[in-house]
Amino acid sequence: MHTFTWTAETEVILYGASGYGHRFYTYLHARCNIISFLDKRADEIRHFIGLPVYDVASVPYDEEKKRSVLVIISVKNVFDHDNIARHLFSHGFVNILYRSSPQKLEKFAALDKISAIYNDVFTNQDLFFPIEIPVTEPMTFYEKKDYGLISQHNDQIIALIPPLFISTNRAEGRGASKSKWRDIPLLSFFPNIDIYNFFNGDAYANITLYCDEYCPSGLDIIGVYTSQRWKENIVSSRGMVHEQMSLSYDLDPDFFIRNAAPAVWNTLGYFNLTDGKNRSSFLLSRGKRFIPLKVSINDYQSFLSESVANSLISYLETEQMNEVPFPILNPYFYRFPCANSAAYHMLLHKLARWLGEYSFQKFDAMCLGKITILNKSVTFHYLAQSLAKLGCSVDTIIANTPLLEILNNLYYSQKGVRNVSKYKIDDYDLILCDDGDNSLSHHQHCLFLSQCQCAEGEQMLARLLLNDMYYNVILR
Repeated sequence: MHTFTWTAETEVILYGASGYGHRFYTYLHARCNIISFLDKRADEIRHFIGLPVYDVASVPYDEEKKRSVLVIISVKNVFDHDNIARHLFSHGFVNILYRSSPQKLEKFAALDKISAIYNDVFTNQDLFFPIEIPVTEPMTFYEKKDYGLISQHNDQIIALIPPLFISTNRAEGRGASKSKWRDIPLLSFFPNIDIYNFFNGDAYANITLYCDEYCPSGLDIIGVYTSQRWKENIVSSRGMVHEQMSLSYDLDPDFFIRNAAPAVWNTLGYFNLTDGKNRSSFLLSRGKRFIPLKVSINDYQSFLSESVANSLISYLETEQMNEVPFPILNPYFYRFPCANSAAYHMLLHKLARWLGEYSFQKFDAMCLGKITILNKSVTFHYLAQSLAKLGCSVDTIIANTPLLEILNNLYYSQKGVRNVSKYKIDDYDLILCDDGDNSLSHHQHCLFLSQCQCAEGEQMLARLLLNDMYYNVILR
């Protein structure tokens, strides 16, 4: 463990020119040498308590000075400390005092010591110089840990699985060989998702196909008469199921772990549910990013794909990537820093659900493999990969990166994204592109990436145009 010696003469910079910055300055200025502040709003603050305020990216210090000063993060939101520390480190600062997340403190002794010293400063404890502070190093920001595993009993485990890796039963009930609903990606299983969205109060949820297509599937084989009253009874019954699951969700959230849906691994690279579609669809309707499943140890090990995960860790270390622009959907990386994880999941859920309904309406069956998508945006390249994972036929004019090549292996992407140099816009059902692409003026289904101004400043906005209706998701 490399350390840095903090003395009364050490030049100190406070990150955060606001209330907490003032608090830290009040306690420290008589004890050590504070020379400036850092803040994202440096261009409008400029000076704070008589000291200059700089932006991290444009601070007027050379690399040698950055490595000799101590930066103390004086920001109230401790959940943001790790992100700020990564940002500082990426700009050359290596002596950083902050409070790290509990998950990392359990693993790294260096971070535990950094946080202990930070707490002494925060609580105005006496400081006795010199103080040895561990130097921040790249992999201090990440640990390899299985964040999906919840519990294990004999050869069965309960683990959190991304919905992108979950599909319905391979043999879906009555008349399975003819069923339209077998082996369907959970994210695109719109009849079940919509029935729970409907009970959640979503005015746009369409339950007609649930009643007219999904529930009656196969009943004609055994002679069941599906009248209007039968449909009303189905909706009433699902309403009671929704109410009970809603109460469990609010009062007994562990219910969904104790009763995790069982599933088996498909060699194509995902899990097939053997039961629990309603539980899983309900959780998906609540926006859950991960669904608890009960699976065998061997099946879970196949999903973990540890050797490929190790290759990804090596790549991230080599490239010194402390943050990625999209979530990595493998248990070892559930907590890997990603600036827009929630927005990505929201966008993927909305798009995958629409693709399911669009496919059904176009082909009278769930045929995602017949859905064609063209990607023209660097930002949406990873999303394109996820849509290929759903089974869609995806072309791109953007070259694959080494990171995406590794993820293709990690995700068991059999189909993958195909690079093309020539294409016809009208050949595709959906286009992923940047805003202002004049070639798409007549296309009905597009996902645009655009910049917009709001009260918080400039935002990156995903504008989803589906059948002349816009849906907006702020990415960052």
